[in-house]
Amino acid sequence: MLQIQSTQEVGFFSGLDIHQYLASLAEVSGQSLFMEIGFPLIAIDDGYAGIKASWLAVEDGKLTLMNDSIVSMAGRGRCLNSIGSGVPSLYCSDDAEYTVSAYLDASKVEDTRHDDYGVRPINRMLVHALLNKIGITNGQKVGIVTGLPLEQFLKGSDGINQVYIDRKTANIKHPVNIGIRGEPSADIVFHGCFAEAMGGGF
Repeated sequence: MLQIQSTQEVGFFSGLDIHQYLASLAEVSGQSLFMEIGFPLIAIDDGYAGIKASWLAVEDGKLTLMNDSIVSMAGRGRCLNSIGSGVPSLYCSDDAEYTVSAYLDASKVEDTRHDDYGVRPINRMLVHALLNKIGITNGQKVGIVTGLPLEQFLKGSDGINQVYIDRKTANIKHPVNIGIRGEPSADIVFHGCFAEAMGGGF
């Protein structure tokens, strides 16, 4: 039976031996695929209001579905937070710079409720902020799967909207750095995309 558990304040993957983590998943599940891919696989629900991450772990000898989340609040540029946080909040790419924080002044928060949210830099920065929160950072390779609303995933009677999915993949995999020193964020080496009804978790 699969257990479900929320993570503690310290990111689950912080200081974790990834090889050992994958080996434990392979052993308990009986699936060698975990070792073959060589990096963690995270399911991400990148919604307009909040972003949730889910991944498998071994707890007390059993497969457990772990969860963590952040609110989808980010402002373009370097914004002051009203409350400090131990998690770096500045995320930068060559095309954008965002402050990600639940404590931003409302006037600084960029609206995420757009049809093209999935292909905007703000979506990428929020995904990286959540990966950083769970401890996947500093160039750690990771694979993620995300979802799209059904009306965006499909293109009328033409089937899957591959052009938009490819744009989202390119956006998600665009390199991101963290903080004023520009330290590397996660290295997203794989991105899979599903209709939201299909991609809500493992």
